[in-house]
Amino acid sequence: ASPDRDVAVFLRATRQMALELAARFLTDVVEDRYFGWDAGRYPSRRAHNAARALAQHHLARTVPVP
Repeated sequence: ASPDRDVAVFLRATRQMALELAARFLTDVVEDRYFGWDAGRYPSRRAHNAARALAQHHLARTVPVP
């Protein structure tokens, strides 16, 4: 394996993991039962998980994939 290939695999994996986390956080927006939340920063668990999902989606969109 070449260093360039290794970097490409790492970037694709990073994007995939971010998308999977976004989906998981969105699931908890609906189910409202798994992840904890910061009551000092968010009005509800759903709001916190929606923010998490958006952040992960943004990360996935910004990872440069060759």
